[in-house]
Amino acid sequence: MWNPWPEEPPEAEDYCLFLGDAKGRAVPVKETEVNLANCKVTRLVGNRAADMFALYDYGAPTGGIFHGGMLVETDATDIDREKRIGILIYNEQAFNSAKRQHHEYWDWRRNRNESRWTAQERGQMDYDAKNMMHLVRLLLSGENIVKTGEPIVRFDGERLETLLSIRRGEWKFDEIMAFADEKKSVIEAGKGSLPPDCDKGKVDELIASVMKEAGVL
Repeated sequence: MWNPWPEEPPEAEDYCLFLGDAKGRAVPVKETEVNLANCKVTRLVGNRAADMFALYDYGAPTGGIFHGGMLVETDATDIDREKRIGILIYNEQAFNSAKRQHHEYWDWRRNRNESRWTAQERGQMDYDAKNMMHLVRLLLSGENIVKTGEPIVRFDGERLETLLSIRRGEWKFDEIMAFADEKKSVIEAGKGSLPPDCDKGKVDELIASVMKEAGVL
């Protein structure tokens, strides 16, 4: 199962917040008038947070603070301190994670089994419907366990139709995830009613009977 990513890769600027006033609220840089192409940064003196920098706006292109997705700090001796406008908070860890997920998703898109996708793609789906169906199948079975104490081995009726409609690609990705979150909440709320451990004796008996039927014992 993959969470769809747009074709354009994430940008470091997407993971930057700007704090212009110590009493204010940090907001995404892209929601401000700050142009990072005109800025320089230095690490805050005595700052223990590796993601916080003093931000200086020169009002004209400086080459920017990012080069090849890497943050470039300016030497403190080469900074006009009067141009400081606030603090930049850069979540480099989240950016690197996004880059990895974007790469993995599009690598999967390029190498996926096209024969399986031919019928379901149609330019409208960006998830593996078969995998999504199995995700929901397990959640439905888990829901039944916390409600009745029994898993669902064979699906029928409305539950079966739900699974088949997902397999046919009739659900949007967000609809499936909302449905999955709902079932997950039911399972989390009900798992306290389950015994803390299984009856290991009965499990051993079941395994032995299955192995005998298979001719292993």
